[in-house]
Amino acid sequence: MQHEHAEAIRDSPLSNGDLAPTTPGRRTWGTYHLAALWVGLSIVITTYTLASGLIAAGMTWWQGLLTVSLGNLIVLVPILLMAFGISAVTYVALSAAARTEPSTAAVAE
Repeated sequence: MQHEHAEAIRDSPLSNGDLAPTTPGRRTWGTYHLAALWVGLSIVITTYTLASGLIAAGMTWWQGLLTVSLGNLIVLVPILLMAFGISAVTYVALSAAARTEPSTAAVAE
C-alpha cells in the first residue's frame, strides 16, 4: 500500500531513511522480542538504586521488590498501548511518531 503523499514525504527536508516506516520484509520482532526488550530495560542500575533507596527508607526487601515491579508494570501499560496503537498500525517508530505535530502534515502536501 502506497501512501498518497509518499513522494512529497520522501522529498521533504523533515524526512530521512531512519524515520521511514519499516518495510514488511524487515518486520521480524514478535512478542518474545518485545518482552525481552522490556525485561532488559527494567533490569538496570536505576532499578537497583531505587530498590536500595526504598530499603534504606524502611521497607523490607520484598516490599521494595514489589514496589519496583509494580512501577514497571504500571509503565508497561502505556508503552504497550503506544507501541500497538501507533507503531502496529502505521509502522512508524514511536520515536518518530512522538516528534510529529499536526503542522508538519502541511509541509508534506
